[in-house]
Amino acid sequence: MRRPTPLSPSWSGTPIATATASSPAAPAVERRLIARDANKNPLLSPYDWTDEAAQRVFRVPAGFMRGQTQERIEALAAERAVTGIDLALVEEGIEFGKKMMAEMIAGYQRPAAGAPAATVPGASKPPAARPSGLNEVGKMSIMAARREE
Repeated sequence: MRRPTPLSPSWSGTPIATATASSPAAPAVERRLIARDANKNPLLSPYDWTDEAAQRVFRVPAGFMRGQTQERIEALAAERAVTGIDLALVEEGIEFGKKMMAEMIAGYQRPAAGAPAATVPGASKPPAARPSGLNEVGKMSIMAARREE
């Protein structure tokens, strides 16, 4: 028999507790099920979400991206001391995340003009001399080139 999980209907354990990154010793806050997306991924939060806000956050790819987005949105709600999350707050949290991502990407250094580009091992060798490995595309390209000769 499978053990019940916090998301299963037969769960009778303690509520899921969270603490914010800014205050790791914060008192436990009960997270409850707000909604589920089409793939049955839950949206758990201590805040009240409007339907429009939940549907907008479900458009963010599930997993790490959605989790980070939800944390950012809930941090904004905590800063403003609001108990509910609406579509405007979700959009603001998403835009803030996009801005942070753009700044991070801009911070990566590009090779200077004339500087040697990063090399891939064996890239200077002709395709036939490269290690075979699992490069099926390379093998197919070699076979096509031989047929054309």
